[in-house]
Amino acid sequence: GSIGNQPIVDATAPGGADNFLGQNRSFDSRLYGQYLDASVTGDTIETAIGKMDVYIAREGGAMDLVCLNPINFDQFRNVLGSQAVYDKAKSATVANVSFSTISFAGQGSSAVRVLSDPDCPQDEAVCLQQDTWVYKSVGEVPHISNANGGQLIAMASEDSGELRLAAYSELGCYAPAWNGRVKLV
Repeated sequence: GSIGNQPIVDATAPGGADNFLGQNRSFDSRLYGQYLDASVTGDTIETAIGKMDVYIAREGGAMDLVCLNPINFDQFRNVLGSQAVYDKAKSATVANVSFSTISFAGQGSSAVRVLSDPDCPQDEAVCLQQDTWVYKSVGEVPHISNANGGQLIAMASEDSGELRLAAYSELGCYAPAWNGRVKLV
């Protein structure tokens, strides 16, 4: 399975004994991303996300997407009230796929979109510069597994067959410092 973005962009600075895929990242935040603990600073959700935008811009990045759990997204939307600007986040590669977002002017040259994501941990904001992320694989994703010679296996007790698929892939980031995590209050 893929390690996902959580270990790449940590919620806290890694300790001195950090070992991420054989690399100690503790000596330089450019290797583990930006983080902000709003539960310590007392920042509101919109202030904390705005600060993260500044932190990322300070390192040379341009945050363009914030993912929030639906509960935190609702809090963010309610705080903005009539100031919210609704938009659609569109897929660059899949036709007619989009998600409702809230947009605000970021430090970079484009708007920052805030997206409700049920897979995002509650009380965390995942702040991304999307063009720094890549999904790499060995072969096609998915591909027919050669474990059984790549053959369709006939099922003995029913009129069906089984074909095994596999994927050898991983999510990577070219610039972790241009991405960040915010622990919300």
